[in-house]
Amino acid sequence: MSLLLTLLLVLTLDAPTITMDDAIASPITDQIEGSFWVYRIRIEPKEVRGATVNEITDISAVLQRAMIIDKRSGNTYKAIIAEQPALGTDGMYGMKLKVTGGKYPLYRGQIYGTVATAITATATVDGPTTASTTKTKAFDFHN
Repeated sequence: MSLLLTLLLVLTLDAPTITMDDAIASPITDQIEGSFWVYRIRIEPKEVRGATVNEITDISAVLQRAMIIDKRSGNTYKAIIAEQPALGTDGMYGMKLKVTGGKYPLYRGQIYGTVATAITATATVDGPTTASTTKTKAFDFHN
């Protein structure tokens, strides 16, 4: 492929599509660690005319904000992304988050909150990398 054609292809490539309409956060299942999963994130490369869509090459997540409250004490917790998004067996992506701060183990029904995450993805098409795309969504969760 000539350099001009490659450059033209790179400039016209569409970023992957990130769909989080069906994405949900699981309740906290590990009361000692305070971890939970956000799953059903669909990331797909857009079909590019005349080019082979190879794969999604780079996916990352950033925690935008977290508001987590202890119902008993009124104290607040923080959250971190414990595992970056990974492809599951169902063909969708999921990531693990962890509640930090406060006392552990947690008791059922002790905390509730909302976390907002931004997912960014890029793909490759016949070698060149597409532009990246980012999608943000807030998730409610509890234990």
